[in-house]
Amino acid sequence: MRLNGAVSLLVTSVLVSQFLGCGSSGPELASVTGVITLDGKPLPKVGVVFRPLGSGASPAYGGTNRDGKYTLMFSRDSAGAMPGDYEVDLEVTKYTKSEIEQMKADGNEPPPPVTLPKQYRQPGALKATVKSGVNTIDFALESK
Repeated sequence: MRLNGAVSLLVTSVLVSQFLGCGSSGPELASVTGVITLDGKPLPKVGVVFRPLGSGASPAYGGTNRDGKYTLMFSRDSAGAMPGDYEVDLEVTKYTKSEIEQMKADGNEPPPPVTLPKQYRQPGALKATVKSGVNTIDFALESK
């Protein structure tokens, strides 16, 4: 008899959570894309992290492609970021040996290694505001 009560309680809990929509919609996310350049040239292979300044928001992350373009992701399955103010951290990643070999095999010369200027390597050096809807947030970095 006790097992029946526990099963009944479990089934009721599951049904109530389904009825109330227990978190299935998730937070409001805004689309965020942009281009990162250094001295006017696109920066490939840059990790981008938007860290929220206020409470109640979560970080979003992305990475630039060979054209310096990025798209923020809230999670592995959800593109975007929560509206709000952010500090933006950038980190250049190096090409792996196999990536360089593949570029050469494809007839392309690998780009020279890039180092971010010191002022952009400091936490919180860049800031951004994400608004509801669609956002294009470009970062035009200067080496001097």
